[in-house]
Amino acid sequence: MGWDAISAVAEVIGALAVVLTLIYLGIQLKHSTLAVNQAAQQSMVSEMGAAMGSLFANPEGAQIWLKGIASFSSLTAVEKVQVTSIFHQFARTCDQAHSSFRTGTLDAEIWHGLEANVLEVFSSPGMQEWWSLRSHWYSESFRSLIAKSNLASTTYIETLEDAGQPARQ
Repeated sequence: MGWDAISAVAEVIGALAVVLTLIYLGIQLKHSTLAVNQAAQQSMVSEMGAAMGSLFANPEGAQIWLKGIASFSSLTAVEKVQVTSIFHQFARTCDQAHSSFRTGTLDAEIWHGLEANVLEVFSSPGMQEWWSLRSHWYSESFRSLIAKSNLASTTYIETLEDAGQPARQ
Protein backbone atom coordinates (compact mmCIF):
# COMPACT_ATOMS: atom_id res chain seq x y z
CA MET A 1 0.00 0.00 0.00
CA GLY A 2 1.46 3.34 -1.09
CA TRP A 3 1.45 6.70 0.63
CA ASP A 4 -1.41 7.90 -1.59
CA ALA A 5 -3.64 5.03 -0.43
CA ILE A 6 -2.69 5.57 3.21
CA SER A 7 -3.45 9.28 2.83
CA ALA A 8 -6.86 8.54 1.27
CA VAL A 9 -7.76 6.11 4.09
CA ALA A 10 -6.68 8.71 6.69
CA GLU A 11 -8.88 11.35 5.02
CA VAL A 12 -11.89 9.00 5.06
CA ILE A 13 -11.28 8.17 8.73
CA GLY A 14 -10.90 11.90 9.53
CA ALA A 15 -14.12 12.78 7.68
CA LEU A 16 -15.96 9.97 9.47
CA ALA A 17 -14.66 11.23 12.82
CA VAL A 18 -15.93 14.76 12.02
CA VAL A 19 -19.38 13.41 11.07
CA LEU A 20 -19.60 11.30 14.23
CA THR A 21 -18.51 14.28 16.34
CA LEU A 22 -21.20 16.48 14.77
CA ILE A 23 -23.86 13.82 15.42
CA TYR A 24 -22.71 13.52 19.04
CA LEU A 25 -22.77 17.31 19.50
CA GLY A 26 -26.27 17.48 17.98
CA ILE A 27 -27.55 14.86 20.42
CA GLN A 28 -25.91 16.65 23.35
CA LEU A 29 -27.37 19.99 22.27
CA LYS A 30 -30.85 18.47 22.06
CA HIS A 31 -30.54 17.01 25.57
CA SER A 32 -29.18 20.28 26.90
CA THR A 33 -32.04 22.27 25.34
CA LEU A 34 -34.57 19.86 26.82
CA ALA A 35 -33.00 20.22 30.28
CA VAL A 36 -33.02 24.03 30.03
CA ASN A 37 -36.67 24.04 28.93
CA GLN A 38 -37.67 21.73 31.77
CA ALA A 39 -35.82 23.91 34.28
CA ALA A 40 -37.57 27.02 32.90
CA GLN A 41 -40.96 25.31 33.18
CA GLN A 42 -40.28 24.23 36.75
CA SER A 43 -39.13 27.72 37.66
CA MET A 44 -42.29 29.25 36.17
CA VAL A 45 -44.58 26.86 38.04
CA SER A 46 -42.64 27.33 41.29
CA GLU A 47 -42.67 31.12 40.96
CA MET A 48 -46.41 31.26 40.44
CA GLY A 49 -47.07 28.75 43.20
CA ALA A 50 -44.89 30.63 45.67
CA ALA A 51 -46.44 33.99 44.85
CA MET A 52 -50.02 32.83 45.12
CA GLY A 53 -49.29 30.49 48.04
CA SER A 54 -47.83 33.28 50.16
CA LEU A 55 -50.78 35.52 49.30
CA PHE A 56 -53.40 32.97 50.30
CA ALA A 57 -51.50 31.69 53.34
CA ASN A 58 -53.10 34.38 55.48
CA PRO A 59 -56.73 35.51 55.68
CA GLU A 60 -55.88 39.15 54.95
CA GLY A 61 -54.21 38.24 51.64
CA ALA A 62 -57.10 36.05 50.59
CA GLN A 63 -59.60 38.75 51.63
CA ILE A 64 -57.95 41.50 49.59
CA TRP A 65 -57.76 39.15 46.58
CA LEU A 66 -61.48 38.39 46.87
CA LYS A 67 -62.39 42.06 47.25
CA GLY A 68 -60.18 42.97 44.30
CA ILE A 69 -61.60 40.40 41.88
CA ALA A 70 -65.15 41.34 42.88
CA SER A 71 -64.75 45.07 42.19
CA PHE A 72 -61.60 47.12 41.75
CA SER A 73 -63.47 50.45 41.72
CA SER A 74 -65.08 49.86 45.13
CA LEU A 75 -61.72 49.48 46.90
CA THR A 76 -60.17 52.14 49.11
CA ALA A 77 -57.00 53.83 47.89
CA VAL A 78 -54.83 51.60 50.09
CA GLU A 79 -56.64 48.47 48.91
CA LYS A 80 -56.18 49.55 45.27
CA VAL A 81 -52.43 49.77 45.84
CA GLN A 82 -52.42 46.32 47.43
CA VAL A 83 -54.56 44.78 44.70
CA THR A 84 -52.55 46.45 41.97
CA SER A 85 -49.41 44.88 43.39
CA ILE A 86 -51.06 41.45 43.56
CA PHE A 87 -52.69 41.66 40.12
CA HIS A 88 -49.47 42.98 38.60
CA GLN A 89 -47.44 40.08 39.98
CA PHE A 90 -50.05 37.60 38.72
CA ALA A 91 -50.36 39.21 35.28
CA ARG A 92 -46.58 39.64 34.86
CA THR A 93 -45.98 35.97 35.64
CA CYS A 94 -48.73 35.00 33.20
CA ASP A 95 -47.30 37.32 30.53
CA GLN A 96 -43.89 35.69 30.98
CA ALA A 97 -45.42 32.21 30.80
CA HIS A 98 -47.22 33.16 27.60
CA SER A 99 -43.98 34.46 26.13
CA SER A 100 -42.20 31.24 27.11
CA PHE A 101 -44.96 29.22 25.44
CA ARG A 102 -44.71 31.29 22.26
CA THR A 103 -40.92 30.82 22.08
CA GLY A 104 -41.17 27.10 22.74
CA THR A 105 -39.59 26.97 26.20
CA LEU A 106 -42.89 26.23 27.97
CA ASP A 107 -44.66 23.01 27.07
CA ALA A 108 -48.03 23.50 25.34
CA GLU A 109 -49.82 21.20 27.77
CA ILE A 110 -48.57 23.19 30.76
CA TRP A 111 -49.43 26.49 29.08
CA HIS A 112 -52.98 25.43 28.20
CA GLY A 113 -53.65 24.44 31.81
CA LEU A 114 -52.23 27.75 33.00
CA GLU A 115 -54.11 29.64 30.30
CA ALA A 116 -57.44 28.26 31.58
CA ASN A 117 -56.59 29.59 35.05
CA VAL A 118 -55.47 32.94 33.65
CA LEU A 119 -58.65 33.42 31.66
CA GLU A 120 -60.84 32.49 34.62
CA VAL A 121 -59.13 35.08 36.80
CA PHE A 122 -59.30 37.67 34.01
CA SER A 123 -63.05 37.02 33.72
CA SER A 124 -63.65 38.54 37.16
CA PRO A 125 -65.17 42.03 37.19
CA GLY A 126 -62.41 43.48 39.37
CA MET A 127 -59.62 42.08 37.22
CA GLN A 128 -61.32 43.40 34.09
CA GLU A 129 -61.61 46.87 35.65
CA TRP A 130 -57.95 46.80 36.67
CA TRP A 131 -56.85 45.43 33.27
CA SER A 132 -58.61 48.30 31.47
CA LEU A 133 -56.38 50.67 33.45
CA ARG A 134 -53.10 48.73 33.39
CA SER A 135 -53.00 46.47 30.31
CA HIS A 136 -50.44 48.78 28.68
CA TRP A 137 -47.87 47.43 31.16
CA TYR A 138 -47.80 44.06 29.37
CA SER A 139 -46.65 42.63 26.07
CA GLU A 140 -48.71 43.08 22.93
CA SER A 141 -49.08 39.32 22.48
CA PHE A 142 -50.42 38.85 26.03
CA ARG A 143 -52.81 41.79 25.65
CA SER A 144 -53.99 40.24 22.39
CA LEU A 145 -54.58 36.87 24.09
CA ILE A 146 -56.75 38.51 26.76
CA ALA A 147 -58.59 40.67 24.22
CA LYS A 148 -59.44 37.70 21.97
CA SER A 149 -60.66 35.50 24.83
CA ASN A 150 -64.30 35.03 25.68
CA LEU A 151 -63.96 36.05 29.30
CA ALA A 152 -67.68 35.82 29.96
CA SER A 153 -67.82 32.05 29.34
CA THR A 154 -66.72 31.02 32.84
CA THR A 155 -66.29 33.49 35.60
CA TYR A 156 -63.71 33.08 38.31
CA ILE A 157 -66.11 34.27 41.00
CA GLU A 158 -68.64 31.57 40.02
CA THR A 159 -65.82 29.03 40.21
CA LEU A 160 -64.94 30.21 43.72
CA GLU A 161 -68.58 30.17 44.79
CA ASP A 162 -68.88 26.59 43.51
CA ALA A 163 -65.76 25.45 45.39
CA GLY A 164 -66.64 22.93 48.02
CA GLN A 165 -70.16 22.48 46.70
CA PRO A 166 -71.36 19.07 45.51
CA ALA A 167 -71.13 18.57 41.75
CA ARG A 168 -74.23 19.73 39.91
CA GLN A 169 -76.24 17.07 38.11
